[in-house]
Amino acid sequence: MTILGSRFRERHHIFSLQWLVCAVLVMLVVSLAGSAFAQEDNAPEALVDRNTIAVGESLFLRVMVHGGDADIDTSVITNFEVVSRGTSTQIEAGMSGIERTTTYSYTLIPQKSGELQIPALPVKTDDGTQYTKPITITVTPDTESSDKDIFLRATVSNATPWVGEQVVYTLTVFLGLPISNAQLGEPEFSKADVVRLDGQTESEEIHNGRQYKTATFRFMVTPLEAGEIAVKPVTLRADMLVPTRNRNLPGRGFGQGFAGMDRFFSFSDLQPVAFRSNPVSLTAKALPPVPFGTTFSGLVGDFTLDVATDVTSARGGDSVTMTVTLSGRGNVASASLPAIVWPEGMKVYDDAPERDVNTDEKGYYGKKTFRLALVPAKPGTFVIPSVHITYFDPVVGKYKTLESEPISLTVTGQAVIASPVPSIDSSEKIVQSQTPATEPVIQLQQTPIRPLRRGPVVLTDEMSFGPLLFGVIALGSTALYVLFLLVRRFAARQTRRIQQAKRRVVNHARRALLADTDEAMLEAAGRALESVRQFSSNNSALERHIEKLNTMRFRPIPPGHEEIRTATEEALRIVEAICR
Repeated sequence: MTILGSRFRERHHIFSLQWLVCAVLVMLVVSLAGSAFAQEDNAPEALVDRNTIAVGESLFLRVMVHGGDADIDTSVITNFEVVSRGTSTQIEAGMSGIERTTTYSYTLIPQKSGELQIPALPVKTDDGTQYTKPITITVTPDTESSDKDIFLRATVSNATPWVGEQVVYTLTVFLGLPISNAQLGEPEFSKADVVRLDGQTESEEIHNGRQYKTATFRFMVTPLEAGEIAVKPVTLRADMLVPTRNRNLPGRGFGQGFAGMDRFFSFSDLQPVAFRSNPVSLTAKALPPVPFGTTFSGLVGDFTLDVATDVTSARGGDSVTMTVTLSGRGNVASASLPAIVWPEGMKVYDDAPERDVNTDEKGYYGKKTFRLALVPAKPGTFVIPSVHITYFDPVVGKYKTLESEPISLTVTGQAVIASPVPSIDSSEKIVQSQTPATEPVIQLQQTPIRPLRRGPVVLTDEMSFGPLLFGVIALGSTALYVLFLLVRRFAARQTRRIQQAKRRVVNHARRALLADTDEAMLEAAGRALESVRQFSSNNSALERHIEKLNTMRFRPIPPGHEEIRTATEEALRIVEAICR
């Protein structure tokens, strides 16, 4: 017995050691797997709100980093314009303790259509560099479809202007939803001069069957050189109110799993969005060679010329005022006084030119007036020769020359030495035009929109909160959700009771057709109609049929008459329609 017991204890000891080794190996494998899972679970995540957009729209990118702050390199994103929208910090309590998640938000604007990729983004933390997973985005061509909430439309009055010809660039913003914190950039042109014309024009427009509020801005573009002019699309950046339940941004925040709570309370959030105008093409044509013997004034447009003196006769030594007025549409503000060959014996003094130039939806128009003081020094007849101004007419594509009539001036009296004319301010006088001297702030939907900042627009970081505030929010959210569940359960119970009552009324109405006598059939149909009153108030068809059944019960009708069955069947149809 002693030997057998010793052998048994030895075998039991070996068996226990084997189980212990196996348990240690299993725990080691589980620990390694858990560590790998935790490492993978803590990897940075890149999330977008949608995977298909159109040219001119934007998407919202969030990079979620668990455990702390990070440095994210977005320079690897080459197919999108990247605008930083700030960061936010979220704290949640889990099985492993308090976990901190920092979310970096970006707005991405596609540069072209096609299958574009957001590559793996390097995320540098204290633990090293990790990478997000790449994301493929489908960018469709811009079609201005009716399902767009917001879009921009850019047009030009002439895609192939002459150098120096005025071109109107029109930008229209279509708003199907309200926005806030809007910033609208201004168009940028290479090899051209750009001036914003009249202020913002607001209206409403129906586009593809949908009504939009529109804001229209106009800019006058003057090509400076021949060739293709690069036009940079205009970008509108804003915040748009988006229902939270429509956001396709999974996260780890508190309440992420409370989908019913979100539907019940209809939570919404301000989502940063960006929209880009459609590209426009602009190619400037070089002016043709100037005809031989002609001096080109540099004016491009359509003009008229008027030359006159205030008098046709004067005494020697008196001053005569001569005016040269150039009017029309084009770069009239750039006009200069042409060379004039003055007759001998006449002194000429220039006055300051006067400019009265306005702008409208077609560009510059107005007039420029040059005044000269003529002082004849001897008697006789002076002939002021014609004034010539050559300009280019872009409509016909040819040079035109304006020519005034010669002016004859008769001077009487004796020869005198011309007295000096008081010094005249030669600076150009500008008459106040309809266009304000200072540009008004561009506004859109009553929200000031400033010219787009150069470089990324960075918003201030969102406020993070500590464990105490987190606990208060968690308890309050839990209490609201429990209240929501109780309300929904009570509403469901009431709905079931109403459905059961409706089914009983319908069964009573159907049994009326199976009654043995006409009187029982009418009585059962009447009771069914009286019972269904609780589900339908102010139903004229129901009230008329109840009155009809009461009348039939108290007037003589032959037994088995078809009118009784027809009235009962009609009562059944009314009951089924109300209880449906």
